[in-house]
Amino acid sequence: MKYRPEQLIPLVARLSEEYTSKQSTSVSYERAQQLMEAVIFCLDHAGEASEAGLMTDKELSVEWLDKAGVLALEEKTKQALEDWNRLMEGFSDYGNRCLFDTAVKGIPEFFKWYDIKFDPQNYILTLDYPILRDLSGLYGVDRIFEYIRCLEFEQRILGRFPFGAVESLLSEGKGNRKSRIENLWEEVMTRIGSEMVLSKRTDSMGLEAELVRGLKLLLRKEDPEDMRDYLGIGVKNAALRVSIRHSNSGKTPENPL
Repeated sequence: MKYRPEQLIPLVARLSEEYTSKQSTSVSYERAQQLMEAVIFCLDHAGEASEAGLMTDKELSVEWLDKAGVLALEEKTKQALEDWNRLMEGFSDYGNRCLFDTAVKGIPEFFKWYDIKFDPQNYILTLDYPILRDLSGLYGVDRIFEYIRCLEFEQRILGRFPFGAVESLLSEGKGNRKSRIENLWEEVMTRIGSEMVLSKRTDSMGLEAELVRGLKLLLRKEDPEDMRDYLGIGVKNAALRVSIRHSNSGKTPENPL
């Protein structure tokens, strides 16, 4: 949304007053910077409120845009919580402690402490379980929303494997895989790729194409295109890991990098 920097000053001053319960408009430099970022973050989301019908196009003052941004963030937070609740239905961590701690224990803390009014740009969590998408440009609920979306799709695609297959694949190899911080989709593809090379069903050079063919069997028409690309990243990473593993002398699929 378009606005002039000087238009933000009254909004930040008002927010500072509310932050101190109207006892003072004076806050530390760090807090003032946080509140300025909060105002800008809300304004940047004002367009979402208009698109969602939460606000009319005539309400174009900066004050109204700020309120629209807050409404949009509230709506997105509500949607993210609904998505998380849906994710928890039939959720499996496949014995991976990092996934459990992040998805089951960590994400609810975000909804508990997320402050739309004074600190909406803060996503609070470290999100230790690695997903295959760069979310470094997303802040606040935007990052959590997209993170949950990636987890939900991973769960859906892993759930299409035969019962017990994922657990079996993840239990193979040396080391305690349950305590490792790794993306399960990428690790499953790596294990499948290693078995394919070991059994001479393909070589490491043609592995990616073979894994892509296997991925297409798991995908369905209703799967969103960007999630297909997401899974493709896991396939590429897995193929590279297997190729490196087998190009090194003395390495076998049972000896992880």
